[in-house]
Parts: sequence; C-alpha cells; structure tokens
Amino acid sequence: MFNQTSTLDQDLKNTYLIVSCRQRKAQETSAIVSEEVAIITCSLLIAVIAILMLIVTQSIYAVTWGTATIWQLVNGKGLF
Repeated sequence: MFNQTSTLDQDLKNTYLIVSCRQRKAQETSAIVSEEVAIITCSLLIAVIAILMLIVTQSIYAVTWGTATIWQLVNGKGLF
C-alpha cells in the first residue's frame, strides 16, 4: 500500500538536506571571499608603506647629499 505520509517525510528530509548543504556552501564561499579581501587589503597596505618608505629614504638622501634643503622638501620641490 502507498503511504503518503512517509513520502512527505522523505521529501521534507531531502529538502532539509539540500538547504543545509547550500547554507554550508554559502558559508564556505563567504569565508573564502573574506580571506581574499583580507589578502588584497594587506597587499595594498604593504605597497603603500613601501612607497612611503621610498619617499622618506629619498628625502633623507637628498638632504644628506645636499641636493635639496628641508624647506624644498616641505614645499614639495626637492625630490621631483
């Protein structure tokens, strides 16, 4: 004999499994995206720090070698 209740129960179980699997995949995707955003942010921060270090180093060398004064550097005319 065909049991309608057991079929509905099985359908509900299957639907629950599908939904929970999709939620798990969505959480994993969200974690991957968050990790990639963190990596990109750190890379950009490192690049900005490297550029600032280069500018500071060049400023120190320019003043040390006497090719620019501190006032020229302050006014933005000593390096470039």
